[in-house]
Amino acid sequence: MDDDRRTTSDQVGPDPGRVVGAVLAFAAFVGAFALLTLGFTLEGTTGMVVVGAGIVLFGLAYAIPMGVMPALEDRAARG
Repeated sequence: MDDDRRTTSDQVGPDPGRVVGAVLAFAAFVGAFALLTLGFTLEGTTGMVVVGAGIVLFGLAYAIPMGVMPALEDRAARG
């Protein structure tokens, strides 16, 4: 029987930096929804500031895997 689960020298595991970036982006995404939920329950200026922080964190949750991580990988490949 041939076992397809064997690793060959051509197969490479996931880059630890990509895994950390994905976990960080997921945590930011979940944190953004938590801040938005909390901000809409608070009164006055505090609520507006927390909602604003949630919106900024939501933007970072997309910016990290789409822009920051590829730029760092390109920079590391050139250096």
